[in-house]
Amino acid sequence: MALNDKHIAELQRIYKARFGKEISREEALAQGLKLLRMVELVYKPMTEVEYRQLEARRQETGDTSLIRGIFGAKMGTPAIISRKREITRV
Repeated sequence: MALNDKHIAELQRIYKARFGKEISREEALAQGLKLLRMVELVYKPMTEVEYRQLEARRQETGDTSLIRGIFGAKMGTPAIISRKREITRV
């Protein structure tokens, strides 16, 4: 997978906004490619069958959170992300 100039510039903008430091195009490209590789290794798309099972389990339990719905209520995470994309403490 490759990053185009627009993506690299956006990564530079985000990095400067977050860390207050400008990075070169080469550094942004290297960091962006590392991020993409990590996502490729970690991300596993949900099958349609898994999605239906998840929705059924969420309806049974009344759970509307994304994290609990995917990983189960016993995960023990200090925060969950609701469907509204806000972080709430549990």
